[in-house]
Amino acid sequence: MFSEWKPSIKRTHLSKDISLQLKNQTVVLNGWVKAIRDHGNLVFIDLWDESGITQINCDKNSKFGKLSQSLSYDCVLSVKGTIKARPKNMQNKKINTGEIEIIPEDITLLSKAKTAPFRSGDTVNENLALQYRYLDFRRRTDLKQNLKIRHKVLQIIREELSKENFCEIETPILYKSTPEGARDYLVPSRKQKGSFYALPQSPQTLKQLLILSGFEKYFQIAKCFRDEDLRSNRQPEFTQLDLEMSFIDEKEVINLTEKLIKKIWKEIKNEDISEFPHLSYQSALDRFGTDKPDLRNPLELKTLDSEIIKTANIKVLLSALNKNSCAKGFFVPHLSLSRKRSDDIQKTVKSMGSQGILWIEKTQTEWKSPIKKHISESLLQKLYEMLGGKGEGVCFISSGDDTLVNTLLSQLIFIFGKEENLIDTSKTKFVWITDFPYFHLDSETKKWTACHHPFTLPKKEDMSMLNEREVSPENLSKIRARAYDLVCNGHELAGGSLRVFEEVLQKKIFSILGLNSQEIEDQFGFFIEALSYGAPPHGGIAWGIERLIMLLTNTNHIRDVMAFPKTSSAVCLMSQAPSPINTENLLDLGLSIIKNK
Repeated sequence: MFSEWKPSIKRTHLSKDISLQLKNQTVVLNGWVKAIRDHGNLVFIDLWDESGITQINCDKNSKFGKLSQSLSYDCVLSVKGTIKARPKNMQNKKINTGEIEIIPEDITLLSKAKTAPFRSGDTVNENLALQYRYLDFRRRTDLKQNLKIRHKVLQIIREELSKENFCEIETPILYKSTPEGARDYLVPSRKQKGSFYALPQSPQTLKQLLILSGFEKYFQIAKCFRDEDLRSNRQPEFTQLDLEMSFIDEKEVINLTEKLIKKIWKEIKNEDISEFPHLSYQSALDRFGTDKPDLRNPLELKTLDSEIIKTANIKVLLSALNKNSCAKGFFVPHLSLSRKRSDDIQKTVKSMGSQGILWIEKTQTEWKSPIKKHISESLLQKLYEMLGGKGEGVCFISSGDDTLVNTLLSQLIFIFGKEENLIDTSKTKFVWITDFPYFHLDSETKKWTACHHPFTLPKKEDMSMLNEREVSPENLSKIRARAYDLVCNGHELAGGSLRVFEEVLQKKIFSILGLNSQEIEDQFGFFIEALSYGAPPHGGIAWGIERLIMLLTNTNHIRDVMAFPKTSSAVCLMSQAPSPINTENLLDLGLSIIKNK
């Protein structure tokens, strides 16, 4: 027999709304059975709803006591009853309803439940938790709280941007494939067989077209899709806050972003954010080895000059004198290296592609270093001090290719900052990274790519180099972009730029990136034509919403701030997507499957 939903069992209160102040009042609660406890003549049912747990006290000899014996965990009940005070010795101070209980007048079983694969308190395999995500939400209040914070953040964003006269406009999900740095997710067209839509990696051209349309301030909470290798802070689909404004410069985008950040951090974390320092891209690499520095970490890189490298005459350091090479290091105060820890560090370094790392340790009584036998103590001390060494501790030195050295040392800075508890996790530190290089030469394809994206406006002072008929590789490497990234605690939170708004310049950039005239027309013809009808100077920024919520909730994984995330292999274990399509549907789309042998 099916349960009937009656007005008499419609909920009057949530668990959080009842207390001793409502003593002797009749209430109706709806929820799930969280626990059933048999205490002889009494049976207690813990009834759970989104706001908390309330104890239902049933006389075992009553019809409710008999009913309770047939109930299972997770079945859904409606309970009508009177609020009574619990005896002092049975009160539970850990929950907000711990002083009261419900004496039932009526209990209706609304829905039965079979035995769940796990319960609250269980240690659950990650894949099993994702397969039963809806049950995981029931046992993990932190996941639900993350999504509630996400909801509140999006409310703040919409409210504040509306005050600033922004217009929220949705752009298409079924769109055109354009090269933006990752593989597209493609959708076959039934009407145009052999042709495909692409799910947008970002609404980049669309938001620029809206600005060209005469909307001076646009924003969107946009869904984006990228078919790329996944990691802890990356999913195949994610959400961006996209902003675009006309007739502005970098300062206006940056000021608006800072205003929003201050509001969000105050509302969500009650934290006042006052400092937003700026670092050029090159300064960030010089000091931290990365363009995503965590300013909470006091460890910084120092570069050894060529004179001391020549004087030391250590073979592994001499490689720093080659073109595009360097020797850098950093100092960890009060660190003591055991043989085991030294070996572990070398293993870590070699796993990153380096042949090894030099170190110099100063103790109360002596100097320790693998190069101690080859140079004087005074030169050893000079190297130590040049790398920031003061008092006892260890300096680490890496030498060779700029990129490898920076990558290696930035990761070691993070490791030692964490292991030595040097990072002040109670604080939030923001930093703007500016003056990015515009072009990057891909080491594998030997082709130039855009570091930000090909719609970014170059720096005014570098524009003359683009005016050359044939831009030399040397000059291409010098051209900087009017781009800016906001980094928070070592995570890139937002990135934006001023945009190209002239047809000729946009074509020039596409051609530098290796597109011929036909490819430009095929991929971006509609956009180039739009620029030819008069485009205002404009720019904007995009925020990663999931990364924003990760930072606000102090979680380390993007799946913890998404309702139904996928695995690292881009599979939804709950629905088993992606899944095969039947032959009839494939034929309807004009497709066939080629199986690899």
